[in-house]
Amino acid sequence: MTEGRKTMEGTVLLVQEGRFMLVTEHGDSRLFILSWRAASEPQQLSEINRRKVRVTYTKAHDIIGHVAHSVQVLEEAET
Repeated sequence: MTEGRKTMEGTVLLVQEGRFMLVTEHGDSRLFILSWRAASEPQQLSEINRRKVRVTYTKAHDIIGHVAHSVQVLEEAET
């Protein structure tokens, strides 16, 4: 893992363009903005809505939220 990067797991509650809101099992919510260097495209984020994921991210200094560098789906979508 690159220095300064952290991981967080949770369920995606909301997806809009290149942004998504994640809630952890403890009820904390975090806003993520997909990095332009991420392997995923913003259009692909709709596929993770309501799914449990692991996000690798860095803290952002000039925007609200964190910068997501990768998003890994941990389980199938809820029905």
